[in-house]
Amino acid sequence: QTKQPGKYEVAFADPTTTIKIGIVVAKGSSLKAPLQSAVNWYLGTDDYKANAKKWGIPDSSLLTPSS
Repeated sequence: QTKQPGKYEVAFADPTTTIKIGIVVAKGSSLKAPLQSAVNWYLGTDDYKANAKKWGIPDSSLLTPSS
């Protein structure tokens, strides 16, 4: 985002973490809303927790859905 300011925007970011993570799409992309919705949906499912456990990700590192 710093190399091409204004061209991209963050579609999803977890506000509960100090680590900067997210999914970036082209600014104005029609993918932002459905992508954000899909990520929030997945983070609220039991599959998310099961997959995290399968890959050894501790509960303390799990993301939560954002608005």
